[in-house]
Amino acid sequence: MPPNNYPDWTDPSLPPALRWCSRLAFWMDDGFKLPVSVPFLGKRIGLDALTGILPIAGDALGLAVGMVPIGIAIYWRLPITTIAAMAVTVAIDFFAGSIPVIGDMFDAGFKANRKNVQLLHKAWKQQQGELSASQQTVNTSAKAI
Repeated sequence: MPPNNYPDWTDPSLPPALRWCSRLAFWMDDGFKLPVSVPFLGKRIGLDALTGILPIAGDALGLAVGMVPIGIAIYWRLPITTIAAMAVTVAIDFFAGSIPVIGDMFDAGFKANRKNVQLLHKAWKQQQGELSASQQTVNTSAKAI
């Protein structure tokens, strides 16, 4: 069962891509529990913070993984405002995370992947609500005829 901060990746009503992104975001941002709470970071860190220790390659990996939910949002034709917000989040994570030492601590606390999967989930739910409303309008119009 995923933590409350992520869409439930065990929920079969969610699309497989969203469930997969939720699990990926969890491992990138919160996958490992620390023995003690660290100020500004909390008790959990993910692969993004750990791979960020590797110069260039770690940041490139974080950027590549961060682009996955954006690609899904584009494929699903979600609003451009959502896609732009996700892109800004990834850019902040990449550029701030590129700063040696401080950037690694920033990566551990910023949780860009979690933010983006939450944006993806929210936009998907809104899109589903709009589709349901338009489908109801079509059904009502068909019954009237």
